[in-house]
Amino acid sequence: MGGPLVNAHMGLFLDEVYRKYGRSEFLGTDPLPLVRAYTDPRDREVAGLLTALLSYGRVSAICSHARAVLETLGPSPRDALLRFDPKRDGPPLYPLRYRFHTGEDIASLFRILRDVLRSHGSVEALLHSTAGSIREKLSTMVRHLHSVHSAGGREFSYGLRFLLPSPDAGGACKRWNLYLRWMVRGDDGIDCGVWRGLSPADLVLPLDTHLLRIGRRLGFVTTRSASWEAAERFTAALREYDSEDPLRYDFALCRLGILDRCPSSGFGKRCRGCELLPFCSRATKGNRQKFR
Repeated sequence: MGGPLVNAHMGLFLDEVYRKYGRSEFLGTDPLPLVRAYTDPRDREVAGLLTALLSYGRVSAICSHARAVLETLGPSPRDALLRFDPKRDGPPLYPLRYRFHTGEDIASLFRILRDVLRSHGSVEALLHSTAGSIREKLSTMVRHLHSVHSAGGREFSYGLRFLLPSPDAGGACKRWNLYLRWMVRGDDGIDCGVWRGLSPADLVLPLDTHLLRIGRRLGFVTTRSASWEAAERFTAALREYDSEDPLRYDFALCRLGILDRCPSSGFGKRCRGCELLPFCSRATKGNRQKFR
């Protein structure tokens, strides 16, 4: 560790945030309990992928929708997908509409994942079929998923494209990176530690609106848009404080936004009673005025 980004006060702040909010007692504010409910790692891999791809919007709505989707697969999502028949099992999914995607899109996603499991054995195997960085692996995997769907002349709906974004488009791909965090980081009561072929050191932060705002306040990023470049820049900053596992801070930092602990305005009044203030005020010195 070490380098120009290192700030002793920032290190203390990040460690305190992790100590306070990086605990399993806060899992109720996250869709991860839906994934951890399965004990078989193969089911966690499948349930994790579906839950992560559906994770946009408010946490309560995400959990409600993802739970309904997973319930259609019964006690073993992997076994159910391997047996999935679009003609027989697709129509019952059609009422499961949520924001940008429809139940028909869910049925298409199930069919794509069925074909991946049959051809590669696991999602991890598909990801590792390509060498390179996380971005390169994800880009290649998404292209494969798209090709699986388009085989036979099938067209893409807006919703299915939304569910399967690619880093090639430049976006942060928060849901893909969230999935990788769940699978790759060890089972610490939060993440699942299902995969062994990737190192936590290589992961990219699942950058969403909460983390983007907090990252700007901490001075780790300056952009107002959640791009892949911004996610990598934020990750690089965190890597200065934990080179082997930079994303260990992710869950805790995200709670600051989800639980409304870190305000977007009104710092003087709202921050006064915050127990993190002694650490935060030093770590963010010179950054606050940007967000008043």
